Amino acid sequence: MKRYVIRRAIQSVFLLLAITVIGFTLMHIAPGGPVQFYEDPRVTPERIKQLERALGLDQPLPVQYARWLWGIVRGDFGRSYVSRRPVLDMIAERLPATVMLSGASLILGFLGGIPLGVYAAIKRGTLFDTLVRITTVAGNAIPHWWLALIMIIFFSSTLRILPAGGMYTLGNGSIPDRLWHLILPASLSAFGAWLTLSQFLRSQVLEVLRADYVTTARSKGLHERVVMTRHVLRNALLPVVTMMGGALAGLVSGAVLFEYVFSWPGMGRLAVEAVYKRDYPLLMALLIISSALVILGNLLADIAYSIVDPRVKLK
Repeated sequence: MKRYVIRRAIQSVFLLLAITVIGFTLMHIAPGGPVQFYEDPRVTPERIKQLERALGLDQPLPVQYARWLWGIVRGDFGRSYVSRRPVLDMIAERLPATVMLSGASLILGFLGGIPLGVYAAIKRGTLFDTLVRITTVAGNAIPHWWLALIMIIFFSSTLRILPAGGMYTLGNGSIPDRLWHLILPASLSAFGAWLTLSQFLRSQVLEVLRADYVTTARSKGLHERVVMTRHVLRNALLPVVTMMGGALAGLVSGAVLFEYVFSWPGMGRLAVEAVYKRDYPLLMALLIISSALVILGNLLADIAYSIVDPRVKLK
């Protein structure tokens, strides 16, 4: 396994390098630029050229990339073109909010989705199973941003029991107040995980139930609870390990929609603002972080899968 991890780490470095080249190129060849958001749009062309020269945007694209990459090697992600603050400081301010929302969503998603899928498979053909399948199809068909707006109208405007947005009440900021603000965005963000996990696990459990070793276990007279826990669930839940590895990337990318809809001050909302303002240093830093999380999540998923399933050998 050690050789496998080292080989994957080396591959990851080259993969991250390729991602930065593609991302850096696409950002700079896209129409517009940070200068048009930097000052008054009525500024003269001469002043625009001065600003581009000050930001180094007048240099050839390979030169800009080389300068940026050398800064990354030295641990300097640069300064925001808009706020003129260090990019890492801006990300560090938003990271706890994203971890809080994404972490709560993942926990709720797995705690809700796994039991739903398993129980629907066990009760196949019953009313409960039918309701789960209908909810899954309907939930995947409804845009989640639209559902979020409906929930805001219903729970915040009509019932007035939950806040419409934000991370805390101004002047408060206590733990209960933050949890109160977390309920609506975390629940709606977890809703997608409920749909995916319940549908996936229902299929996995039904497939395992038809396996020969389950039939053999039952023929030996084992109690149904023992058959389900030791044979069915143990094997049906193995693919979930792979899904959990991909969930690590959701710390950045998965929360973009709900952070923006609920005015949650996290990294997802920061990324949207950076796109609108063409803040290249901030966008590139977020790209590196999200890409590294995806690569790390896949690697951890492979390692975890080999641990829980001894049949899998990493070479």
